[in-house]
Amino acid sequence: MWLWAFVDQGRAVDVGPFLLWGILVTALGIASGLVFDFGIASCGAIDRLQRVEWRRLRIQMVLAASVASLVVAVNLVIDPSVGAVRGICLTIIAIIGGVPAGIALLGVRAAAATGASAERSRRLNTYRELRSRSIQLLNALGTLVALTTFALGASILANAARQGIASIQVILVFGGFGTTLVAAVYQIPRSALREEGTRLAAELSPLAAPDVAGLRQELEERDRVERLLGLQTDLMSDLQSGIVIFSPLLAAATAVLIRGG
Repeated sequence: MWLWAFVDQGRAVDVGPFLLWGILVTALGIASGLVFDFGIASCGAIDRLQRVEWRRLRIQMVLAASVASLVVAVNLVIDPSVGAVRGICLTIIAIIGGVPAGIALLGVRAAAATGASAERSRRLNTYRELRSRSIQLLNALGTLVALTTFALGASILANAARQGIASIQVILVFGGFGTTLVAAVYQIPRSALREEGTRLAAELSPLAAPDVAGLRQELEERDRVERLLGLQTDLMSDLQSGIVIFSPLLAAATAVLIRGG
């Protein structure tokens, strides 16, 4: 892809930015392959914890990835240029790389739901393993979003004619779309895990004391158990730790809005 872009003589090309873009494209390709492999391995690890019916989940994720690819391809109609084709190709590479990870996240939800009938110690171990796995999958997908957004930014900067406030808006929209997509997929298993974690917290630290002092101690114990189970974090905190461009995107979007106003 870098060679194809580099030999395009119809645009003003600065060798430095295009070299940077080539490095980012290479990194994105490698990361997509690694995330693809990690997603497949995660499906196997989840299945060993709790048997899951994968066929329906695979169909759902492939359909979602196809819709996302079509949405991205609409950019070619809006901007029928070589630059748009490059951005679409980069995005589709990232989407393909993230499909198995998305399937694994759906598997986390299914495993958390079906494991609720097991004995408490097994449920607790399954919950902790699934929660750790879901955070790792979020980090993997967040890496793809970051690298794709950076590669798009480098591609735009390599063409002097497209620099300016409009190019910043393109990067923000692109990064925001990727972040929202990952957040939507991650929220599915996160909700199921929080329901299971809440049930476990209630079982491990019941509130049954007849007096106020006893209830206070039980509440303190419940608070400690909830922290150990990771129930006191919200979605925004998870996204900020899992998607490295989340906070910069918010800051940049605010700056663009203020400047536009």
